[in-house]
Amino acid sequence: MIACKNRWDIIFNTHEEISEFYAYIAGPNGPVDFNSVIPMPDVVRHALPIPKEFHIDGESVVVDVFYQRRRLRPAPPEERPFTALEEEEYRNQPYYMGSNWATDFWGCQENALYPEIHHSEVSTNIQFLTMIDPPVKVAKALREKFPDLNFEAFFVVPDESRCGHY
Repeated sequence: MIACKNRWDIIFNTHEEISEFYAYIAGPNGPVDFNSVIPMPDVVRHALPIPKEFHIDGESVVVDVFYQRRRLRPAPPEERPFTALEEEEYRNQPYYMGSNWATDFWGCQENALYPEIHHSEVSTNIQFLTMIDPPVKVAKALREKFPDLNFEAFFVVPDESRCGHY
């Protein structure tokens, strides 16, 4: 995995703005969840495009893509064939996997990993990892949603000697 280290420095104007911002970016993935900012369609997020055999009503059914909802450990993931409606929706969109969709809509292949939030009275420093590239489109969406914030975003990819501001 090529890790991209990200840092967001944000200065808030009011305490209400702080609360609204944190509530907006948080989700099931944690305190920084790109899916809360730019939601990925469920059929893309939960699609696993590999052949798998399921036993349904005593019969064996092999599908080439199926639904897998990952859960927090130790619970196993929910796995099942797509419903007819889900399969039609999946086949009618151009993304093979969630990472393809994420690259186009978030700017990086995966959601934020290992977020750390350092908060002071009127500012915050959020650090997290992404794969390969920074979440440029997520930062853009946050700037549009919160235009009054002073929002600076930086990244570094040590393995490729890349860094910059986004």
